[in-house]
Amino acid sequence: MGRMNVKGLDDFSSMLASLGTRGVPLAKMAMYDGAAILIDFVKQEIAAIPEEEGYMLPGRKRQVVTARDKQALLDHVGIAHMKEQNGKLTVTIGFDGYTEYTTKQYPGGVPVSLLARSIAKGTSVRGKHDFMRKAYDRAQAAVAQQMQLTFEQGIADYIMK
Repeated sequence: MGRMNVKGLDDFSSMLASLGTRGVPLAKMAMYDGAAILIDFVKQEIAAIPEEEGYMLPGRKRQVVTARDKQALLDHVGIAHMKEQNGKLTVTIGFDGYTEYTTKQYPGGVPVSLLARSIAKGTSVRGKHDFMRKAYDRAQAAVAQQMQLTFEQGIADYIMK
């Protein structure tokens, strides 16, 4: 069996071992930076949904959203707190809060997460516009690149210390 000896690998290995305590914060920074990129793509997809004012015609699905619904989505999209489960870090992108307009069923305002779900998945009276899936598909490469860049920059800053 062949044998290979690489000089400097011991130093690099010990540096990575000492990074252990700093690795988790670096990973969290990278995840948040990637999530911020994804938020930008989500906002672009929300802006691309066709909008029109007016009332629905009886017996037809509405294939557009109103300007106030679109604005509610844009105003309330965000990044939730990071969770660590079974050694894995997860960050959630979602919607919080309530719309400024009220309805009989929602006197405090319509939950924006409910509005987003109805637009993304469609209902019996609303057409489907899966803006979250489109944004995720478009953003994957950019998110991965940003996360890698943040992590590598954090490691380089640590090495330079």
